[in-house]
Amino acid sequence: MVNGVQQSPIEGTSMLYTFNEESSPERHDLQYFEMFGNRGIYDQGWSAVTKHHRPRGSRSASGPAFDDDVWELYDGNVGLAPGGRPDQEIPKSSPTCSASG
Repeated sequence: MVNGVQQSPIEGTSMLYTFNEESSPERHDLQYFEMFGNRGIYDQGWSAVTKHHRPRGSRSASGPAFDDDVWELYDGNVGLAPGGRPDQEIPKSSPTCSASG
């Protein structure tokens, strides 16, 4: 409780274990994130992400359609960081990803 307001517990997997055991395997397998319309999902080293862009200076309340966003797939198992070149082909071992559009 903070200033008389009940707080929700923090969700997710703590990364505290990585500070003492840096070589230990990951403990979180699946993670979804969303901020300002940008979305992504992480699963076993793979990341599928999309950026939801609103044109600069746009005063439209609705913005572009989410179905028009382009998804990119990254394989973190080979050390490719977001912002690099996304994989062009989804191997059979990657998590199942689907998007309408």
